[in-house]
Amino acid sequence: MSGVSDGRSGRPKVELQVLSELSELEAVRHEWEQLAATAPAYSGAQSPEYVLNGWIHGAGKAERLCVLTARIDGVLRAVWPLYQASSRGLVSVRHLGNGGYHEYAPPLVSGPASEQIIEDMFQFAVKIGDVFEAYNLPDASPLVKIIANAPYPTHHHNMKSPIVSLRGAPSWDSWIAAKSKSFRSGLRYDRSKLAGLGTLAFAEVHENGAASFVDWFFTQKARWLVERKIKGSWLVKAQTRAFYRSVIGREGPATRGFALTLDDKIIAGCICIESSDRLEYYITAFDPDYSAYSPGNLLLEECVKWCIDRKLDFDFRLSSESYKLRWSDRYDVYHTIKIASSMRGRLEIIRMEAETRLRALRSETKRRLLDVKNRMSSFRKASTRSSAK
Repeated sequence: MSGVSDGRSGRPKVELQVLSELSELEAVRHEWEQLAATAPAYSGAQSPEYVLNGWIHGAGKAERLCVLTARIDGVLRAVWPLYQASSRGLVSVRHLGNGGYHEYAPPLVSGPASEQIIEDMFQFAVKIGDVFEAYNLPDASPLVKIIANAPYPTHHHNMKSPIVSLRGAPSWDSWIAAKSKSFRSGLRYDRSKLAGLGTLAFAEVHENGAASFVDWFFTQKARWLVERKIKGSWLVKAQTRAFYRSVIGREGPATRGFALTLDDKIIAGCICIESSDRLEYYITAFDPDYSAYSPGNLLLEECVKWCIDRKLDFDFRLSSESYKLRWSDRYDVYHTIKIASSMRGRLEIIRMEAETRLRALRSETKRRLLDVKNRMSSFRKASTRSSAK
């Protein structure tokens, strides 16, 4: 499947093509890597290695590879890793990745006329399914504005990622010196507690250690999910383990695994995505036997040092737990937008909007009932004190 924009008003003609076979992706792999090397913004989740393994290990029977490329004068200028998924007659088009739908997922674009390329790709891609799902688009992405101006019904929500700005930090010592005294002493205390148990070490996971690290990691995540009674997570799927065994430790900016060990035993680990300007703290796992020693704080410290050495920011990603706010100094905003381009898609968007409103209503009702309960409790306590007098 392919298309060509008309080049009206002096605009360059953009040649679009959908790659639907792995062999077609392999054929453009070298060009794709060159494109990534020149792109002003690039995520490891947009790399050929990441996308190819996402398809190899995650493809289902009702899914179709649908990677969209754009060329101008024969030169590859953009790649948008997408796939189609069919469920109960509804065809959704979404980012091709690890299966969790959490990656930052704009198209990879480089060179002049980038906004035109993105608009042409969007207008093409939105029509090859009933619902187009654009996950976690950076606030600065032209695609956010393009979608806002498009004549389609949408379901839209925003999230904020806490960021530790490190690209301008000359060293760990200078960065940590600017933090509060309690923050610094807390890290020293956590390190001294663990160091008292044995030899602590931090290291990046290389390709030859990826399989054992991944098995440890997802065993811990499975236990964590069971304890919280969370079911159906992509983290417990066999294909998720297979995917990460295939991508961790490979050369080039993509997927990084890091392990904190105590006497060579892993007690904390994280899987991160390296991008052109940041390291994304994507998934974490911890040995619960060491929870009292706060190994996560030391894991974070080592990751921040790793970033400072490479002039990268550290991205906590799409949630704002209190421990993240102690480290971060800014937020980056991301948009997830689902767009309908057919009657079936419109009905799906209506359903999504209704579910969102219902959840909000339930949350507000719960909040108000709790407020009434607290007021009644305070009134009873005041009455009891008054009667006692």
